[in-house]
Amino acid sequence: MRILFLEAFTPQRKGLLSADTKARWGTICGEVLKNYLIQAGHQVTSISQLVIHPLKGSLAQREMAYSIRCYQKLLKLQIDRYDVIFIFHIFQHFPGVIKKILFSLGKRNLPIVGYTHGSHWDPSDAFRFIYFPGFQIVDLACLDSLDRILVVSEYMKQTLFKNISKLNPKLAKEIHKKIKVVGLPISPDLIDSFKTSRRFSRLTIIFNHTFIPSKNPVMFLRVMKRILKKYNVNLIITREVPQKDPAIKLIKELKKDYPDQVFLGNNLPLNKYCRFLWMSDIQISTATHESLGIATLEAMYTKNCCLLPNQCCYPELVGDCKSILYSYTEKELFKKLSWFIEHRTERRQIGEILHKRSLNYTPAKVGMKVLRTLEEAVRTRRDSTN
Repeated sequence: MRILFLEAFTPQRKGLLSADTKARWGTICGEVLKNYLIQAGHQVTSISQLVIHPLKGSLAQREMAYSIRCYQKLLKLQIDRYDVIFIFHIFQHFPGVIKKILFSLGKRNLPIVGYTHGSHWDPSDAFRFIYFPGFQIVDLACLDSLDRILVVSEYMKQTLFKNISKLNPKLAKEIHKKIKVVGLPISPDLIDSFKTSRRFSRLTIIFNHTFIPSKNPVMFLRVMKRILKKYNVNLIITREVPQKDPAIKLIKELKKDYPDQVFLGNNLPLNKYCRFLWMSDIQISTATHESLGIATLEAMYTKNCCLLPNQCCYPELVGDCKSILYSYTEKELFKKLSWFIEHRTERRQIGEILHKRSLNYTPAKVGMKVLRTLEEAVRTRRDSTN
C-alpha cells in the first residue's frame, strides 16, 4: 500500500520534551506509527520531507506556514501514486481542505483517514475552547470529510457521538460508523533505552503533565503541600511551568519549603525524563480532560503506581485495576495517595499490573489496528468505484 503521511508540526528541539502537548505526542507517536507502517512493508511518503525547510518566524507563524506548504505540496504531487492519505492529526491538516484540493484536481477516489486526539465536541477539552474558540463546526466538517476516523479511546468515540447527536442525530450516526478506536502508541524502545535500576533515596511522586487548566495542576499541588508536610517524599515536575500560570505561586512555595525534595524539570531532556520515570514510584493525574493519556501510559510502562481520577478515559485505560481510581476531590486524592505511600508491597504490585496494561499500546498492537483501518478505507473506496 502506498501511503501519503501528513504528520503534525513538531517545533521542539531534538531530545526535549515540550510544554505543548500536541508536539510531545506528535513527535513520538507519529514517528512510531510511521516506522511501523514502513516495517510492515508499505511505502510511506512523509509530507514533512517534501516541504521546504527551514520555516521562519514565531512558533505560530512556523506552524501555519507548515500547514500551508503541505497544502501547496499536495497540489503539485502526482496523487495517483498513492492509495490513501493518512493524517496525523486532523486539527493540523484540515481534511475538508485536503478533500477540496483532491476534488479540484479531479481525484475523487483517494480515501482520507485521519486521527483526532481531541475535539471541540468534547466539552472538557479546555485547550481547544481557550485557544481556538468557535471552531465546533470547523471540527465537525473535518470529521465529516474523512473516510475513516481514528480515535484513541472508546470514551472519545462515545463522547463525539453523544455531543454531535445534540446538533444533528443523523450526522452523528454517520460519523459514528466511520470511527475506529485504535489508541496511540508509546515508544518502548525509547523508554527502555534509558532504563535504570537506580532508585531515589526517598519515595518519589512524579507529575509529567502539561500545565494547562484541563490538567488542573493547582489541585495536585494543593494535595502535595499536605503530603510533603506529612511524609518524607520527593516531588518531580517534568514540564515547564509558565510564569503566568496560576500554579506558579504554589510551586515557588513548595520549592522554598522543601528545596531538597522538590525538583523542577523545566521540560526535561528525553534521557532524563525516561530515567526519572523508571526511578519514580507514583504518578498522579488530576485531569478533567483526557482522551487517552500518553504521559500516564509512559508512567504505567515504567511500573509506576498511577493514581487517576475516576473519569474521562481512565477507567477504560486501567481495566480491572480500579483501586487506583479516586473520586475527584482533594480529600479523596490525599487519602488515596497517603495509603499507597504507606503500603509499599501493594504499590509495587499495582506498578506491575499497570505495566502489563500499557503493553496494549505498543507500536505493533496500535499499528496493526491503524493498518487494518487504512486497508479497509482503500478497499471500501475501490469497491464503491467498480
